Amino acid sequence: RRRKEPYVSHNESWSDQVVATYLLCEINKFFPTELLAQKVELVTDKMTRTPDLMVLSEECADELSNRDSSTITSDMHMPLLIAEVVGWDWRDDYRHKLAEYEELGVPEYWIVDHKAAGGRTVIGNLKAPAITVCNLVDGEYELNRFVKGDKLKSHVIPELEIELDKYF
Repeated sequence: RRRKEPYVSHNESWSDQVVATYLLCEINKFFPTELLAQKVELVTDKMTRTPDLMVLSEECADELSNRDSSTITSDMHMPLLIAEVVGWDWRDDYRHKLAEYEELGVPEYWIVDHKAAGGRTVIGNLKAPAITVCNLVDGEYELNRFVKGDKLKSHVIPELEIELDKYF
């Protein structure tokens, strides 16, 4: 008989939570609180994700308000923006989630790598904290990497500029 392995939970570090909250506060300057979500499940027939931060479209927020749960499913409107703070498994954020959110048609996906955890193949040899903003263009993500000294820009929130000097 096969032994079941215990489920191992990988809690986020305090700094990961602080980073997500910082971004939430910056985005909240441009979007009303009712369109912002943290730790809301996104469920499809292929996967279940709990993004660190989402900016919902008004349609998605309306659909959620008419449900008994705070779960976004594939038959609903997708969030306008999803941000993931890179944790212990950077490959998940840079590869798997990127492909999944692209396939779902999420207009913008941020990979927030404040600890420079990503491998050299995705963040280069000069491993430095970065936020990679992935914009959906003709069904595929175009990636823009922002590092210390840059001002993060968003297509979904054109007015937003985050000075990364004070952030990293």
